[in-house]
Amino acid sequence: MEVRILLLEGRTDVSFFLPLIEHFYRFRENREVCEILPFSRDNDISRPICLTKGETLLVVLHANGKDKIKRALSAIFKGLNRFEELPALMGVARDVDTEEDVLNWAKSTLRKFESEVKDGYLLVNGVKVVPFGVGNVTIDEQNLEAKKELELLIALLARKESTLSKLEGSIGQLTVELGRKLMPKDIMHLLAIAKNYTGDSLSGLYRNFIEEMIRKNPKVVKEFLNESGLKTFLDFLTG
Repeated sequence: MEVRILLLEGRTDVSFFLPLIEHFYRFRENREVCEILPFSRDNDISRPICLTKGETLLVVLHANGKDKIKRALSAIFKGLNRFEELPALMGVARDVDTEEDVLNWAKSTLRKFESEVKDGYLLVNGVKVVPFGVGNVTIDEQNLEAKKELELLIALLARKESTLSKLEGSIGQLTVELGRKLMPKDIMHLLAIAKNYTGDSLSGLYRNFIEEMIRKNPKVVKEFLNESGLKTFLDFLTG
């Protein structure tokens, strides 16, 4: 079975990515495979989530925060020594924030390993490492501080779905009350109210929203995947 790895920042990213991979790429969770993976318990990476499709195994991990991605990558490469056959490739997705070139970021993060830059990816110890900058999109909303992070991606999808337009009055009022533009995470709290979400975590909101959009308007989600660059990244990771 060909093994591939997807490393994400945190739980909210997992809740966002999993429905997309499961629906559009037809991967399914396989807990039995996870039980025999040669990863040891490590505080620097989460428990793996294993998705399979045919003879391909996609192992999804998160780093419990962007500031811990570097340690998580080190832990993963340490664990790869216990695999009978090295994974074919690894995707690493993190918020863009102010980073202009995620490939340079990845190269710097992995500088202690022997890495070689190829066409848009790194070759590290025989493993293709493909970095992806989450949130590298533009939204036409004057009251929104376009911080390039996961929440900006979800705000873009909410804009395409029209929920964001319906919230314009609330967005404007809240901007006045706070005396500043809203951050993407502020929009998520308004989205939770608009969607009558009563859960206690943003992870649940993100998963519910993505799944609802996939059910009701998959065409819009496909447009969103293309516009955000996610389709290219996920095609490479799962293809």
